[in-house]
This record gives sequence, structure tokens and C-alpha cells, in this order.
Amino acid sequence: MRNFIYKTRKALWPKLVILCYHRIENYTSDPVKITVSEKNFLEHIKFLKEFAKIISPNQLFESLKNRKNLPRRSVLLTFDDGYPSYEATMDLLIKESISAIFFISLRKKQYWWDILSKILFENQHIEKSNYIKINNLLIELGYNFNIEESIDFNLMDVLRKWSVTDKVFPFNRNKAFYFLAKEMEDLDHYTKSRMLDTVDSLSNEKRNFSYLLNEKFTNYHKIGYHTINHYNMSKLSYDNQKIEIELGKKELESIINRKVKIFAYPFGNRYHYNADTLEIVKRNFNFAFSNFKGIVHKDSNIYEMPRFLVRDWDIDSFIQNIKRFFKH
Repeated sequence: MRNFIYKTRKALWPKLVILCYHRIENYTSDPVKITVSEKNFLEHIKFLKEFAKIISPNQLFESLKNRKNLPRRSVLLTFDDGYPSYEATMDLLIKESISAIFFISLRKKQYWWDILSKILFENQHIEKSNYIKINNLLIELGYNFNIEESIDFNLMDVLRKWSVTDKVFPFNRNKAFYFLAKEMEDLDHYTKSRMLDTVDSLSNEKRNFSYLLNEKFTNYHKIGYHTINHYNMSKLSYDNQKIEIELGKKELESIINRKVKIFAYPFGNRYHYNADTLEIVKRNFNFAFSNFKGIVHKDSNIYEMPRFLVRDWDIDSFIQNIKRFFKH
């Protein structure tokens, strides 16, 4: 009977939906579908301010620490990966009086999916050396096909609109991205590191973290940590996980000149981290965020807080999804 009463009361508790964005910018291609256009993001914010109560990170932490209820229909905004577009997003949110959490991965090179996306989907003609490297990588991994060196200009939109979740590959470039992404997910750390070295050699672009030096942003928003290289933690040894989590945390703290006590697991589903990850995270952070679906309330596990991933939805799709999230 007590258990029934507890479950009934729990169902009536005020609920929090934590939204997980990545980058906010206008884009040409995005096969992994983590970019939200500026237009759609502004419409998302306008709706959320009317429909829900957008809370600050501090409100969430106080609620969890003291087991106090949050306002009904609460929403918290979070952003993963540490993209350069954070600077404009942080500034926009300050103007909207919204405080959010920005999780930073300290990888110096561009992410592998961004390197491959730019080469495969934004170039009509692929540079010869990169064309050879990608085809050699496919052969090394056991795939018996070559990517196209050139694509007809009139077909570039077909190439670029493709998503990694699509079942059909209009070109071998799409097929290559799909299988390389799958390998990145499944490979052990050693083999993946060799593969990453090849992908890294395709681009000289470095990531920019200069926005973290602006106290206007770091005083208003919360900065969280997201590992150095954005690896699947469950594929790493305990010692390699310690390096990714503890070493990078110290580097981030030295950049922003303050302690970092919030963490988000790379990729974030339960199979992307393990007991070793949780042990290291609990020793170094006060709160941690996952990326599986679920509602947060005052009794939630503070080291596995669920979030809902946001895609580049138009306003009608966004409204439909937000209402569905609150019913979760």
C-alpha cells in the first residue's frame, strides 16, 4: 500500500524536461542531425517561454540537493560538445534572460563526424589525397567500394539532405559515412585511435575555445565537462577513462579559472558508459547528465539525469515533441 501511495504521489510531482541541443547555426549538411538552425531555435525559445517555466541550472541543483519540487512544467536547456557557435548562443540566451549549461569537450581537432561531413557532403570534388585516404580506410576496414571523387552539381542537394538514419544510400559517399560512423561506435580504443588519426589527417582545422575566456558568458551560464575526445567510455579501460575524465577536467578548470562540477557522458546512452565511468564521475563531479529519454524530478539519480535530444524541428514539430516529452 505504501509503495502504491508513493508511486501515485510521484506521478503528481512537478516534472522537469531537460533539453539537449548541440550547435545552433545555419548549415549546409548535417548527416548526424544535431544542428538546429537559428530560425528554428528562436522559435523554440519563444514557445518554451510561453508554454513552460525555463529554469536555471542553479534552480535544478538546489531542487536536487534539498529534494524540493521545481515549478510545474519546468524546462532546462543544455548544449553538448563545445562548438564555436556557443558564443553566439550564449549571448542570445543572456538577452532572453535564460541561463543554460554548456558541456565542453576539449578535443583540439574537429570532431570526426564534422571532418567527414565537410569532405563528403560539402565538396562537389574531393581533393585527390583525401579521396585516396578515405578509400584506403574503407578497404582497411573490409568495405569493398570506393567513394565518388566528383558529384554532379545538380545532385548535391540529394547528397547533402541525407541522414545517417536513412535506409537508402543515394551515393557511395553516403554509404561511406554510414559505415565509418558505425565503426567509430563499435571499435575498441586502439583500433579507433588509428582510424581517428587517418580522419584527423584529412583536415587541418582546429577547434576554437576563445569564448570560454569571456567572463560575461561563464558568469551567467554554467560550464560542464564532456571529456577530451568524446569517446564511447564503455570501450575504454579504467585508466584511459581516468585520463579522459580527470585530466581534461583540470585543463578546462584552468581555462575558465573555476571549478567544474557538472559532467555529461559522451553520446550518453547507458551502453556508452559503465560502472568504471560512474565511479570516476562520482569522485570528481556533483551532477552528471546522460542522453536517454526521461523526466527529472526531485528524487532523480543525480549522476544519470536523462535528457531529450532536440533536432532541427520546425515549430509545429517542436511543440508536438515537447508535449510528448512531458507525458513521458
